Amino acid sequence: MADGAQRVLVVGSINVDLTVRGPRRPRPGETLAGTDFAMSPGGKGANQAVQAARLGARVTLVGRVGDDPFAELVRQPLEAAGVELELTVDPAGTGIASIFVDEAGENSIVVVARANHAFTPEGVVQALGSRCRWDLLLCQGEIPVAAVAAALERARGWRIPCILNPAPADERLRAVMGLADLITPNEWEARTLSGLDTDDPRALALALRDRGARQVVITLGERGALYLEGDRAVLVPPPAVTPVDTTGAGDAFNGALAWALAGGRDLAQSVAWANAAGALAATRPGAMSAMADRREIQAAVAKTSPAG
Repeated sequence: MADGAQRVLVVGSINVDLTVRGPRRPRPGETLAGTDFAMSPGGKGANQAVQAARLGARVTLVGRVGDDPFAELVRQPLEAAGVELELTVDPAGTGIASIFVDEAGENSIVVVARANHAFTPEGVVQALGSRCRWDLLLCQGEIPVAAVAAALERARGWRIPCILNPAPADERLRAVMGLADLITPNEWEARTLSGLDTDDPRALALALRDRGARQVVITLGERGALYLEGDRAVLVPPPAVTPVDTTGAGDAFNGALAWALAGGRDLAQSVAWANAAGALAATRPGAMSAMADRREIQAAVAKTSPAG
């Protein structure tokens, strides 16, 4: 399939990010002077949809927002990125993510789901309709597990590949891992889903496969990402960058991975593109605004890997 022809369906969360920057995380009971504040569009579903679109995919995002000013704040950049929106307005209000970023670029996030929590299996099925218009489905864990399952089941019925980004970590996602063709946890999420307390990513990937996952890619931050070929672990290194804000890196990885796989690249090539997208996103503040375009990501891939 030619690049730009791939059609990616994202079923997932839409949030507004309230980001505070400071020198370090405050201790319990401590008031700490911050250095910056920003309010920006986000949510794992929205961020991943934008990254896939910036690479050239034709993307549809199925999501929920509130009847509030936050909804317009997220709608405008999604439309500007060329994402086709299938949105339901919910009285619970648009989702909120409170993000703290320290001077090293590491983040801590508290998400209040609001309208995202109101996803239902019936609502997902209705939004998707009966006719498949896509080449790949991408889901995350910021909506109810039952809604994730409904999307994965519909995609499997259509015989299109499914990616599940099980973030945030939730043990209930174990029940639906086997519905996806590929899951993409980070190390913390892999430990939660596997029940294995280890720092060995190969052992985590094997444990997840034993629990029913069909294929696993574990993201490892500055070390890149690891996937399995049989029982052999393959580590794909990322470009070397100086991180500024890692908030959107995981979403950039998943959006780029979806674009690459939907376009017919193999897993090694796709992970190389995803690594580059995630690394570049970490060099910029914010989440959705940090997503790089095709030219930038392709240049980063060329410097680190023959995969293309």
